[in-house]
Amino acid sequence: MIQTGILAFDVKSGDIIWINETFCRMLDIPSIKNITFLEKRRQDLFQLVTGQLNPSGSNIQLNVNNQKQNMLFSCTDFEAEQGAFRLVVLQNIDDTHNQIESEAWKKLLSVMTHEIMNSIAPIASLTETLQSHIRSNMVDKTPIDMTDMDAGLETIHRRSEGLMKFAQTYRSLSKITHIDSSYVKLNDIFEGLEQLLHAEFGNKGIDLSFQIDPIDLDVEVDTYLIEQVLINLILNAADAVQKNDNPSIKCMASRSLEGVVTIKVSDNGKGIPPEVLENIFIPFFTTKKNGSGIGLSLSKQIMLLHKGKILVNSVLEKGTTVSLVFPNNA
Repeated sequence: MIQTGILAFDVKSGDIIWINETFCRMLDIPSIKNITFLEKRRQDLFQLVTGQLNPSGSNIQLNVNNQKQNMLFSCTDFEAEQGAFRLVVLQNIDDTHNQIESEAWKKLLSVMTHEIMNSIAPIASLTETLQSHIRSNMVDKTPIDMTDMDAGLETIHRRSEGLMKFAQTYRSLSKITHIDSSYVKLNDIFEGLEQLLHAEFGNKGIDLSFQIDPIDLDVEVDTYLIEQVLINLILNAADAVQKNDNPSIKCMASRSLEGVVTIKVSDNGKGIPPEVLENIFIPFFTTKKNGSGIGLSLSKQIMLLHKGKILVNSVLEKGTTVSLVFPNNA
């Protein structure tokens, strides 16, 4: 009843000592008594099972009813008192492959939706805030603060560009050999993130703060990709602190004496259990009900493109710190 075809025969005489129904059904052959039956009717199969045709790997293709079927093939010889025998095993992998492909597409769609929403949600929140200010000023007939308006629109524009860059990068991440990096002031990145997330986090009662030492600290990065990583880390931290009485998230950047720049995202949340911590960079691994399990693995790939690394330190019931470490390129 198993879905694996099994054939065993006497190597010297060719007599079949065992053949199951699955083997016959998979190859569309009758139940046979001797292996020589295949010699004229299925030359490819005969050569395969008798060892005249040695496949380069375990994956093979066989024609069944004028259609190519992908199968896993293995065989072994053994001796018993009665003589020498060969055991052949076949398994059709087309159905399994189709199922895996379907699941992969579902996961890919889930991943893209998750990452896109990470950017769209704060953009929508910021847009709503700006719209509220405009309507309020129209009613009161007071001048609009164009500085705030310009800063908000610039943030929306930059994050929209970043979202497009992310989509393009994700599509070809495995093929990327270089990144569009340049020296950028981390203060500019932090100000953009603060402008983007301030309204949403304020409504949730989360204290989000940014600290840079020195204030003019710069680093050579692809701005859009690193922004995407930081947004992902900050939103992960927001999930971790949502049940705290005084939720707090800190983004800090500094340069060591050796010239290594480190950006840290720390929270005072629930922490990550050790058994989860060792799996967090595995693609599609997640403990969140609506999570994609790709955020941290994608962040790790982006850091590798920067020749940097991502480190996670977590203590249960105290919080988590994720560090982005950039090499000294001076």
